[in-house]
Amino acid sequence: MKKWPRVRGRTRTVRPAARLPAPPPPRPARTEVPRPASRRRPRRRRPRRAPGTPPASGCLRCGSVWGEERGFRTWARFSLRNPGSLLPHRARRERTTYPAIALLKRQKCNHGVVEQVELRFDHASQASETHTNLSAIRQSATGLWVAGDETATFEHLTWTDGHFGAQRTFRLADHVDLPAGPRDEADIEGLARADGHLWLIGSHSLKRKRVKSKDPEKAADRLATVVREENRFILARVPLDPANGTPAAGAVLAGGQSLTEHLREDRHLAPFLALPGKDNGFDVEGIAVVSEHVYVGLRGPVLRGWAVVLELRLDEAGKGRLRLREPYRKHFLDLDGLGVRDLCPDGDSLLLLTGPTMDLDGPVRVVRWRLGQKRRGIVPADELETVMELPYGVGCDHPEGLTLLRDGRLMVVYDSPSPARITPAGGVLADVFTL
Repeated sequence: MKKWPRVRGRTRTVRPAARLPAPPPPRPARTEVPRPASRRRPRRRRPRRAPGTPPASGCLRCGSVWGEERGFRTWARFSLRNPGSLLPHRARRERTTYPAIALLKRQKCNHGVVEQVELRFDHASQASETHTNLSAIRQSATGLWVAGDETATFEHLTWTDGHFGAQRTFRLADHVDLPAGPRDEADIEGLARADGHLWLIGSHSLKRKRVKSKDPEKAADRLATVVREENRFILARVPLDPANGTPAAGAVLAGGQSLTEHLREDRHLAPFLALPGKDNGFDVEGIAVVSEHVYVGLRGPVLRGWAVVLELRLDEAGKGRLRLREPYRKHFLDLDGLGVRDLCPDGDSLLLLTGPTMDLDGPVRVVRWRLGQKRRGIVPADELETVMELPYGVGCDHPEGLTLLRDGRLMVVYDSPSPARITPAGGVLADVFTL
C-alpha cells in the first residue's frame, strides 16, 4: 500500500479501485419440449357441508343428505284441515320453537314425508307415559290399535277432528291370563290384526337394570343385575267384535308353553336366551300374520350380520291357551347388520322396520321381503328391497312401530320422541310416508 508524504500532519492512504467480475456468457436458447398429458383421473370435488355436519343417510329419490341441527330450532308442524290433504302447502302451518336437548337428523327434502298426524291420549295414559313409549301400532277398521312397552294395556284411537283420539284403554289381563298378574308390565312389542283377531306379543327378553345411582358401587351392582319378568313372555290372540271392534276373551301362549321354552334346544338361538335383550340377547320386536302363518321378528340376536324371523303356526289348546305346532321355521335375512324392529304385511310381501340391535342410534330402514321369492332358511340381500330410509335422532326419536294405512301410505311411531313431537293437547306426532 502506497503512502503519500505527510501533508499538514496527516497521512493519506489510497486504495486501489475494485475490479468488477466479468459478465457471464449468454446461455444458449432452450428448446421447449411439451409435457405428456397426465394420466391421473381428475379429482372429484366433494359437496360442501355445513361445518360440524357429518355425512349421514339421505333421500333415496333425490340424494339430498340429512343434516344435523343443534341449539334452538323452529319446527314446522303441519296439521291437516282434512284427512284428504296430502301436501304440506295445503295444510295450516304452525311454527313453535322448542329447546333442542338432543341432536336430530332431519331430511332436507320432502320426498316420502307426506304429513305428521297427532295421536292424542287421555290423562291416565299421559301419566303412565304411554304416548312417549309407543312400541307397536296397527290399523283397525275405524282407527288405530297402539301399545306401549311400559304397561300391560293396549289402546284404540279413532280418527276425529283431524287427529286420532277418543281413546279406549283395555287391560290385557281382562282378556287373557297373565303369568305375573295384571300389575306387572307386559312389554308389548308387536301388534297384528288378521281374520277378526288382534295379536299381541311381548318382548320375551331379559332386562338388565339401568345405572341410576351416582355411587359407583351401587351403579356396578345394578349393572350386574338381570331381571326376568314373566309377563314379557306372552303371545296372545284376542277376538274382536265385528260390530264395534271390542276385544273379547282370548287365548295366550305363555308359561311352560311359551316361545322361549320351545327354543331351549335350538342350535342358533338357545345360547342367546340367557342374555338381556339390549346385549344382543333374544328380543322380539314385531309380529305379522299372513294366512295361518305367524311371523315373529327378532331385534336380536343378529348372527354375523344376519337377522332372524321366526315363522310359527299356532293351534287352539282350550281353556284360553294356545299351542305351538311343530316344527317352526327360521329365516335368516341379510339386513346389513340390522335387526327387526317391526313387521307389517303388504299383499304378498312383508315390510320390515329395521334398526340397530343394541342400545344404539343408527340407520333405520324399511325393507320389503317378498314371501313368494323366499328360499328355505336363507334370504340374501338381492331378495330384499330397501323401500326407504327413515330419519332418526340421537338419544330420541327411535322408530319402533309401523302400519300400512288403507290408502297405501305408511305410518311410523317413535319411542322416546323428541320435544318437537309432543303436542300441547297431550298427544304425540307420528310420521306418514309414501311407498
